[in-house]
Amino acid sequence: MTNPPTLRAEDQLAFDELAEQVALGEGFQLLFVLAGSVEVHRLAERVRDASAALRSEELDYLVLDPYIGLGSTSLTLEHLHRWVLQPLLRSNLLHEARNPLVVIDMSSFRVLDSDREVWRQFLTFVNRQRNELMQAFRGTLVLVMEEDFAVEFAGVAPDLWSVRSGIARFDRKADFGDGLAEPRGVFAEQLRLRREVLQRGYTPERLRA
Repeated sequence: MTNPPTLRAEDQLAFDELAEQVALGEGFQLLFVLAGSVEVHRLAERVRDASAALRSEELDYLVLDPYIGLGSTSLTLEHLHRWVLQPLLRSNLLHEARNPLVVIDMSSFRVLDSDREVWRQFLTFVNRQRNELMQAFRGTLVLVMEEDFAVEFAGVAPDLWSVRSGIARFDRKADFGDGLAEPRGVFAEQLRLRREVLQRGYTPERLRA
């Protein structure tokens, strides 16, 4: 395996602080990563490895993709409930995971301007359900987004924003590596099942049938 790219000094400091916050977390904590088009899977892998080293114990991690299975279909509120919120509230895997780290990719190259209103509606709902979320998910939740989207988040979900444990800011060109990093631990099986669903052509609508 090749060595990961070297980060700029400012980005390395932000990364170290993020990894330390993940490592020190107990129970639910919410962290924000403000960045442009970073490779979120590699970021998650590097945070997981650094945090596990600090804790001297394994962490399970998973990247949740809000756009999974959509293809050219428009993003809907129902889709975000099914593929983002429900895994956090209902997944048995999260109860089995060791110090679970879940990263949600809401970065700029994923969130289109046409999707903003759907996201605002979703975040408003999650804000109302924040207590249920904090009780159900006992791990670290990292949201990756651009700074302007974070401003919208704070506006539509102020109560959830207020319980954040930290914010890490990275340069738009921060390079965490290329390619898809594989989740480890119990989340590896969830990834396998999701891939199987997509390979068979099951959209969320067909899954409801």
